[in-house]
Amino acid sequence: MAAFSAQPKFVDDLGEVKDAIGEWHDWEELRAIAQKVLDHGSQCRLLAELKRIANQKYQRALRLTESLRKNYLRTSSPSRNGGAQKAARIPAEPVWKAIAMLAE
Repeated sequence: MAAFSAQPKFVDDLGEVKDAIGEWHDWEELRAIAQKVLDHGSQCRLLAELKRIANQKYQRALRLTESLRKNYLRTSSPSRNGGAQKAARIPAEPVWKAIAMLAE
C-alpha cells in the first residue's frame, strides 16, 4: 500500500466505497438470517427495522459508488457514425497511476 501514497485520495475513496458495500452486504445477510430464524409474522418491527437499515446502507453505498464513478471515470464522446453507441468510460489519471503502480 505504500506505493499508493502518491494517490491517497483515490485509494481512500476506493476504500470508502469498498467498506460501504461491505457494510450493506453485512446488513443484508443479517436481515436474511433473521427472516429465516424469527417467526414474528409480517408485522415484526425488528425485521422492518433491519430492512430499513439495509436499505439505508444500500443507498449510501450506491451514492458513494456513483460519486467514485463520476470523479474517476471520464466519458468519451459518442461515435459520430449514427450515435447509437454509448460513450466509452475512460479512467481518470489517478486510476491509471494506481494501475501502473500495481503493475510494477
